[in-house]
Order: sequence, then C-alpha cells, then structure tokens
Amino acid sequence: MPATDLDDSRVSRAEALARRLEADILGAAVRPGDRLGTKDELKERFSVAVATVNEAIRLLQARGLVDVRPGPRGGVFARQPSPFVRLGYQVLALKHEAVRAADCLQVRDALDPLVVADAVRHCSAADAEQLWERLRRMRAARDDPTAFQRANWELHRRISDISPNSILRNLYGSLLDVVSGELATVIPDADFALRVDELLRLHHELVAAITAGDQELAAAAAERHGMLTAGTPPASP
Repeated sequence: MPATDLDDSRVSRAEALARRLEADILGAAVRPGDRLGTKDELKERFSVAVATVNEAIRLLQARGLVDVRPGPRGGVFARQPSPFVRLGYQVLALKHEAVRAADCLQVRDALDPLVVADAVRHCSAADAEQLWERLRRMRAARDDPTAFQRANWELHRRISDISPNSILRNLYGSLLDVVSGELATVIPDADFALRVDELLRLHHELVAAITAGDQELAAAAAERHGMLTAGTPPASP
C-alpha cells in the first residue's frame, strides 16, 4: 500500500493506519487469530515509521482488536471484535456504503417515536431554546426547497441529540447523514407549498409537545409526521 494512502490531514498517520487495519479485521478480510505481521513487516508494507506502527498497534489494542505476541513466531494478531465494536463499525459504515436514501428514511421514521419519547423525558431549557431556533430556521427557508429540507433534518438531528441513548443517537444521526448526502438538492413539484405548510404545522406541534414535556401529544405528532413523510395523509388532530 503506498504511503499516500495513509495521508489524511484530518487524522494522524498512526490513526489512519489503525483504521485501515481495523477495517480489515471488522470487514472480515482477516479472521480472529490471523497474523497481521510483525511490526517490521507492517512498517515495510505501509511505508511508515516504527513509531507510527507502534502507535497504531496501541490504538488497536485499546479497541480490543489485536494481540501482540513475542517470540520468533510472534507478531500482531487479530482478535475477535466485541459485539459493541462491531456495531459501531457497522453504524459508521452507513456513511460510506451505497445504501438507498429511501431505506434510510424508512428506518429513521421507525426510530422517530423512540427519539421523540427520549426528547420529551430529557429536554432541558437549553434544548428547548435550540429546538425553537431550528424551527424558526425552517420557517425562514420555506421558499427554498433545498434549504428547507436541510433545516428540517437539522431540527430532527437536534431532537435526537437530546437522547442519552448513544446507540439510538448515533444510528439516527448516521441515517440522516446518508439521506442528506444523497438528497443534496430538492426539486419542488406543484404541491410543494402545500406540504411546506403542513410540515411546518406538524413540526410546530412536535416541538411544542417536546418542550412542554407532553408525551402523549409528542407521540401523536411523531405518528402524523411519519404518515406524512411516508406519503399517507395524516388524520386531523
């Protein structure tokens, strides 16, 4: 692998090497117990300094992904990743794999009731202020379909940030990342203005219920929102 493959200004070369080896381990390119090589072999293979290899191995040991064994037949060996490590890798992979935005939206809509329920239980005064601000941004962008959709996603991201459940929070955020990346531009149709009014009304109800701590009203608003995004006209409240 050329040295340039590890050149990423966002992370150190040691972190870049650790991520490369981590992807091999978690992506099943190697099996638990497989020998990745000695430190010298890794140094030569990736054209990096010894210090870079040592730091990358330290990072992988901290993540529970490798063992280092001494002796003539020693070296760096892959470990069986824990379920939590594998789950984290799979969530991260959503941002890079060719998944359909429609599939992500379907799962996101299914998670909305959990996200909203947590937001009702844990919404602070600072959270409430941020939610109302996000809603104001949606209103300000009502004449720009792309900006409106982005403001919509940012409101939902801020709602999910309230949850203390890190798995729910990160999965929901990853789904939004995929959708916002794939649907970068929104082309309005003849009914766009009507849907904007309905979406603004529903999101106002949702934010009002969350900030008031009203679980029943929040759940009803989340259900109507899911029906609208799925293409089913919501029932009148």
